[in-house]
Amino acid sequence: DSLFPPSSSSETTSAYISLEVNGEKRQGSTLDNMIWNVPDTISYLSKYFKLQPGDLIMTGTPGGVSDIVVGRFSFPPIIIIGDNLGLYFT
Repeated sequence: DSLFPPSSSSETTSAYISLEVNGEKRQGSTLDNMIWNVPDTISYLSKYFKLQPGDLIMTGTPGGVSDIVVGRFSFPPIIIIGDNLGLYFT
C-alpha cells in the first residue's frame, strides 16, 4: 500500500524524468537536480495532504530549463487545452 516500495529508493534520487507535449520533448532532467529530493517532498506534503496512488506532485522545473519571466508570454504556449501530455519516469 505504498506509493513507492522502499526497494525503489534509488529510483527517487537518480531517475530521469521528462515531459512531452504533443510528442515534442519540452523538459528533461534527473531527479537529483531538483532542489528538494523526492522522499523529503513526499514526507512534507504528507503532513498536510492525504496522498493516494495516482496523485501527482507538481514541483516546478529543474535548473537549465527555459525560464518563464513574469509579464512575458511564452510562444508557443507551454500547455493549452487539448494538448496531449506525456510524462516519462525512467
